[in-house]
Amino acid sequence: MKLFILIFVLFNLVGCQTLNEQPTLDRSVNEYKTTKQIVLNDITRLYSQTHSSEMDKKTKGDNRYPYKLTGPKINDHFQRYKNFTFDKGPNRDFTLKIRSFNNIERDCILCGTTTGYGSISIKGAQNQVCFYWDNVQYPSSTCFEVIQIEGNRYQLIDPDDGETYGYTVDGEPFDYTVDVEPFDYPVRDGKLE
Repeated sequence: MKLFILIFVLFNLVGCQTLNEQPTLDRSVNEYKTTKQIVLNDITRLYSQTHSSEMDKKTKGDNRYPYKLTGPKINDHFQRYKNFTFDKGPNRDFTLKIRSFNNIERDCILCGTTTGYGSISIKGAQNQVCFYWDNVQYPSSTCFEVIQIEGNRYQLIDPDDGETYGYTVDGEPFDYTVDVEPFDYPVRDGKLE
C-alpha cells in the first residue's frame, strides 16, 4: 500500500510540476509526455524490482528444504513442540501429544482404539526419534528420521521401509536449517527429561 501511495505521489508530482509551469517555446507537449513516461517507467522498474524477489521465492521455492534434522536438533524439536497433527489421509489422521517424562499420547478419532499411549526416545547418534506404543499398532512402533519440509511442516520417515508420516507442529515455526545452538535439554539413555 505504501508503495502505491509513493507511486501516486511521484506520478502526480511530476504532472503538477509540468502543468504549473508556464508553457514556453522550449517545452512542448511531447516533452511533457516524455518526462511523464520516464517517471512512469522508473516507477514500474522499481516496483518490479521490489516484488521480483518475493515472486522468486514463491515460484522457485526455498532451497533450504527439505532439511534432515540431526540428533541435537531432533532433541530440540521434540522439546520445543508438544502437539503434532499428522495428516496420513482419509480416516488415518491423528494427533500426538508429548506428556511428561517421555510419555506420548496418540488420538485418532476414526481408529479402532481412539487413544493410544507409549513412549518416545531420541537416538542422537543415528539421527532418529523412536516411538514405542503400548496399546496401538498405528502408527508403527519404530524409529524415524525427521525431515523439515518448510516452516512448521515435517515428515517422519522410517529408514528401513520408507513409511512416511507428514505432520505439522502447533506453535511458532522454527528454522532448523540455521546454525544455532539448540536448547540444552537433559537427555539420559536416549530419553528426554
